[in-house]
Amino acid sequence: MKRFKLLLFNGLLLTATSFLMRTIGFSFNIYISKKVGTEALGVFGLISSVYMFFITIATSGIQFATTRLIVSETAFIQDKHTRKSYETLLFI
Repeated sequence: MKRFKLLLFNGLLLTATSFLMRTIGFSFNIYISKKVGTEALGVFGLISSVYMFFITIATSGIQFATTRLIVSETAFIQDKHTRKSYETLLFI
């Protein structure tokens, strides 16, 4: 029962946070459209989609590299080196 309550609480927290972030994003889009106009907002939309595509490509290997380094260090059961590898990745 305790796990269910925790799951329910986390679900509600995630829902509330998501709703808040969408509300802030919607308000920001209204503010920006009033400041720069519809033409500039269209150009911004075109540029941001291309920008996000390249950001996705640029960061796609980070999670794999992190996992690979941590697994290779823990395979040899060297906790000191595992922490060192993890900390090195965090400060890159």
